[in-house]
Amino acid sequence: RLALSLSLWSALVAPQGVEALLRSSGANSNAAAASDLGWELLVTSAGPEVPRTCFDAPGLPAWSRGAFFISGPALFEQGGFRFQGIFDGFGRSNRFELRGRQVCYTSRWLNTGAYKEAMAHNDLGRGVLFENTKPKRPACPLSHPMCNLMAPN
Repeated sequence: RLALSLSLWSALVAPQGVEALLRSSGANSNAAAASDLGWELLVTSAGPEVPRTCFDAPGLPAWSRGAFFISGPALFEQGGFRFQGIFDGFGRSNRFELRGRQVCYTSRWLNTGAYKEAMAHNDLGRGVLFENTKPKRPACPLSHPMCNLMAPN
């Protein structure tokens, strides 16, 4: 599944392709990357939203029709801070439409309260995280010690 996802991503979305991303990220810069190629890309941001873009897919059977949605964390840095945990990133929804011999792709950021707050303040905002950020986010103020628990969704 991962190989199919990377191939589909490379062919439809990433203009420079997965190979270029691996080269530019220094894929062989540490032991984990050397033993598990692509691991360092796990918490890599996906880039801006993509308006509906269609491609001819002559190898696709003419009878294939439908839509495939996949959503998940896809934005891991904002305002000089970076999420470290895969589940801490801001969500994005991707739609692939198969129509005859054509594939169309669209992506949008999930418009959650946490995402809107982070964009408005140019930081990662508040909220409970699986792992701390790099650099560490400032602690909650003493006057509001549970600010992360009371953050927007």
